[in-house]
Amino acid sequence: MLDPIVDLAPGAEENALATFFADVLRHNLRMNPRAQKSFGAMRATVHFVAVDSTEAVSMRFDHGRVTLHEGNIGIPAVTFCGERDAIVNLTTVPLSSWLGLPVPNPKKPRDFAALRKLVGGLRERKLIVYGFFSHARLATRVLRILSSRE
Repeated sequence: MLDPIVDLAPGAEENALATFFADVLRHNLRMNPRAQKSFGAMRATVHFVAVDSTEAVSMRFDHGRVTLHEGNIGIPAVTFCGERDAIVNLTTVPLSSWLGLPVPNPKKPRDFAALRKLVGGLRERKLIVYGFFSHARLATRVLRILSSRE
């Protein structure tokens, strides 16, 4: 597999959320072969909207390459919308090797805390995921490549 390419589109360098995601993606794709496999299989647009800080980032995946844009580019398959903290916390969601589902490791209490934050944010409507049911595999792959823990 070729090295993953993470690009920032012109104008995205000033967006703090875009640069944060670019750094996270570069690190995770360098360290995690399973994330690389998921990354290579993705071809879609995913949108992130932080309503409290008015930041928006679009990620356009194309089989081993992602370009991060400021704002909405194209028609997203999945949109993560919510408070900035809830969106940033997506990078801490634990994904086990069992079917790639977010199942906490019983030996790591921090996994339970991260999953509790995610479920609490969804329940309290601090995070809304549009398109999850129609594109569940894509949403799971996005979480896998963003997650710093496996």
